[in-house]
Amino acid sequence: MNSECHRENEVIQAIVKNGWTNELRVHVDSCASCRLAEQLLKSFQNIKTETEKQADVPPFHQVLIRSELQKKELNVRQFNRQISTGTSVSMVAACILITVLFLSNNYNWAAIQRSFSIFNFETFVLLFLLIALSELHLLSASRNVL
Repeated sequence: MNSECHRENEVIQAIVKNGWTNELRVHVDSCASCRLAEQLLKSFQNIKTETEKQADVPPFHQVLIRSELQKKELNVRQFNRQISTGTSVSMVAACILITVLFLSNNYNWAAIQRSFSIFNFETFVLLFLLIALSELHLLSASRNVL
């Protein structure tokens, strides 16, 4: 009763590509097997469309873009961690250096100033404080991003 027709594949391709010929349309109208194949495929397409609408599946390109953005965000976070680690290490080293200078000279400001005689001491201290504040700001900002 339901024997397969040798043109069912043509019918399926015509439905998928929306490329009907007049001859194929006439054939489907006269062939029960091809008509059934057309009805089944259209039903499956409708079910697929309704399921996608209900599932609210985003288009592939949006998923791909989100994936790429997540990769880039992960790279930025890793870079920020490295910067934060380097910043922390340099801040600790600078604090140790300043502490050693203070302790080795028994709070003798003149000796400390002579240690930095190649720089203007006040400028050096202000520059150090400015760098310390900017590094702390960068550190806190990068932790907020993470």
